[in-house]
Amino acid sequence: MRLLTCLILAVLLGCQSEKFTQGPEQEILAVITGNSLPVDGCEESVRIDSVNNGATSTVRYKPTASSLPILQGALNSVPADQRYAAEIPVLIRFYKTGRQVELECGWGSRPKVDEIEILKITQR
Repeated sequence: MRLLTCLILAVLLGCQSEKFTQGPEQEILAVITGNSLPVDGCEESVRIDSVNNGATSTVRYKPTASSLPILQGALNSVPADQRYAAEIPVLIRFYKTGRQVELECGWGSRPKVDEIEILKITQR
């Protein structure tokens, strides 16, 4: 009976869903890019550029699987034959999940980037 109880407890503890910390909601100007893996680019992502003291810095984010369709829907405004090179300026509302994930890019590159949950994308 003890063995059965321990086994059930182990299974229940092992089946907990992965939890992440939700960061504050942000709304910011950004650029979204389509899946350009076929031309040695990266998969769908969000790029935010900022300028501090004349120096530009770029940060890429990967959307969660559940919010990827929002990004893909915004990309559908670009003709299919231009999506590999498309960079669409948008206003994006999102929050960081607190997780670092791999962004798949060409030539086997997989940089670690912050994951975001996209809430809304508006073209500018």
